[in-house]
Amino acid sequence: MSSKEDIKLFISEAEDLIQKTEEEIFKLEDKPDDLKPIQELFFTFHTLKGLTAMAGFLNLSKFCHHFESFLENAKKKKIPVRKRTDFIDMLFESLDVLRNILKKVKEGDMSDIEKRFVEDIRDSFESFENEYDISFIQSLTLKEIAEFLKQKQNKSFKIYIRLEETCVFKKVRLFIIFRALNENGKICWTSPAPEALEKTILKNEFEIFFLTEKTKTNISHVIDEIL
Repeated sequence: MSSKEDIKLFISEAEDLIQKTEEEIFKLEDKPDDLKPIQELFFTFHTLKGLTAMAGFLNLSKFCHHFESFLENAKKKKIPVRKRTDFIDMLFESLDVLRNILKKVKEGDMSDIEKRFVEDIRDSFESFENEYDISFIQSLTLKEIAEFLKQKQNKSFKIYIRLEETCVFKKVRLFIIFRALNENGKICWTSPAPEALEKTILKNEFEIFFLTEKTKTNISHVIDEIL
């Protein structure tokens, strides 16, 4: 349990670091070819990693560590133009995570972020660096679907997904869902269409048309593990 002095110090320093983070993100958004803001963000998250651990937020400290490593890699290799918007979005969403924690601490709530959230963040960074997209969704013709379903063990499902309003890193969460499903069958279509989902999630809900040999229980478990 952190002392009152530790918490007071945490609030004071976290406010300054969060402000610094916001300023550097805006600088990077304005001049995406400038590596200095990334360097400054790296140092900021390094400091936040220690500060959050000191205050007892061990999962948040791991979150900052993953972000620190992510920024370290971003310094080494230039972010492609087509991925800059996603990169900036991830930075702003990380800022929201920090702000939410600080707000809760000021209200007397010392609860940490969930371990699963930290794991999702780690996966999201790995996915971004490994060229994440959902282009593996290839629509099937009605004939191809019919041929697949001729086999007795095969099934088709229409899966409805709704993300919480508070969900951060939505595009990455989308990728993780689709990757997991693709490992257990074949996504043959989505609504909105795949092209729309690749650009942005305009709404928090979408449908997936899915072919698989697995049972409904199996697929529900796969999705529940992510959501």
